[in-house]
Formats: sequence, C-alpha cells, structure tokens
Amino acid sequence: MGFDHRVVSLLLVTLAALLAAARGASAPTPLREQWRCRHPLLIARGDGRPARLRCLPRRQVRLSSLLPPSCSHALGRREVQAGQRVLRRRGCSVGVEAMPAAWRLALGLRLDLNRASSDALRALPRVGAVIARRIVARRRRCGPYASVDELIKVRGIGAATLRRLRPLVRARSARSRRPSPRAASETCR
Repeated sequence: MGFDHRVVSLLLVTLAALLAAARGASAPTPLREQWRCRHPLLIARGDGRPARLRCLPRRQVRLSSLLPPSCSHALGRREVQAGQRVLRRRGCSVGVEAMPAAWRLALGLRLDLNRASSDALRALPRVGAVIARRIVARRRRCGPYASVDELIKVRGIGAATLRRLRPLVRARSARSRRPSPRAASETCR
C-alpha cells in the first residue's frame, strides 16, 4: 500500500504552517479581523435560539431599525451602540446591556478598565480572579485609570503582562468619584 506523494506533501506543508503559527502567535486573531466588521452588535432572543451577530453601519443606530417595523412605535428614538447586546423578548419588549466580555474580546473590541467588572476582566489573558479584583480595587481606591499603562501599578501585573493586555483594554475617562486625599497618597502612585 503506497501513499500518494501529493497527499503527503500537502500534509507536511499544513503541519509546518500550523507549527509556525503556533510558535509565533502571542494571542489569537480576533474574529473581527476575519469578519471585517467595525461595529458589531449581538442580538439574543429569549426563546432559546442562538444569538446572532449583526454588523451596524455606524457606531450608534436607532433600536427601531433592528426590529420589525411594527415595533418602531414602542421603541421611539432609543439608540443602541456597537459592543452591546440586545435581548429580544416577547412582542416589542427589548433589553439592552453590555456584550459579554468574551464576545467583545473575540470581536476585537477593547474592554474599558474604568467600567469592566472583575468578572469581565477575568476574560483577559493572564488575568485571574485575584488580579481582576486588584484592578477593580485600585480603581475604587484611586479613581479611574487615566491610561492603560497604570495597570503596571497593580500587584501581579508586570511588563510582559501589560504588553499582552495593552491591545485588549482601554482607559476611557469615566465619571467616577474622586479618591479621598488619604487614598490618593502613596498607594495610588
């Protein structure tokens, strides 16, 4: 029983490509780069059917444009943004909430350090429950993060981890309470 040399060659080339990709890949390629969508939205239904991804034409659209025309009167001018999840219930009843962190990361959307919960931060590589709690605790103690580079001040995040997290998170200014003068001393610098 002989092997066709073309099949063997194809298998060897495929194996070599997989090994090279595994060796050089630091993080998985976000689905967004493969899908080419700048403004993804997740639409989930309450009847147990799988959620669908929808590509919005711009960052913010009216919610009524996503649902049947018969629901436009019930929704008015309510808007939805990319990176959110729309929950369709019975009739024209809908709920809008943040898209789960794992979905956001898979779609190439960044997590906001000033708004993400510790559960959401756990979706990041090399961030477990302890480090996620430390990130949130520092935010509460010192106020919102001014930049992603402030993560280096969180115990357990070193230069290598920060380099890996930098393309996955952002630090948008959030309306948050100011830290107390005592908390803003040495612990936040």
